[in-house]
Amino acid sequence: MPRYFLDTDDGSETVIDVVGRELMDDVAARRAGLGTLPDMAHDKIAEGDHRTFTVSVRNAQDTVIYVATLALMGGWKNGGGTERLLERGNHSGFPGHR
Repeated sequence: MPRYFLDTDDGSETVIDVVGRELMDDVAARRAGLGTLPDMAHDKIAEGDHRTFTVSVRNAQDTVIYVATLALMGGWKNGGGTERLLERGNHSGFPGHR
């Protein structure tokens, strides 16, 4: 099976995959790359309302064959929420998280 490498960038850290993984084909590599984006977003979403998450898929010849980006653009409307979350000691922007 061919080897693919999934390089990621969460807007503050770039990780170059030096190990890779064996996958059936380019389509499976694309799926694997897309599957990393929700996990990246989940891990970093509390750090702000404007983030971009990117994955680049490389083949064994070190050629980028696929790139996907997930963008988060959030913001309070009409002054809602921010003050109340901070009053509760919640600095993440999500109810129940600190």
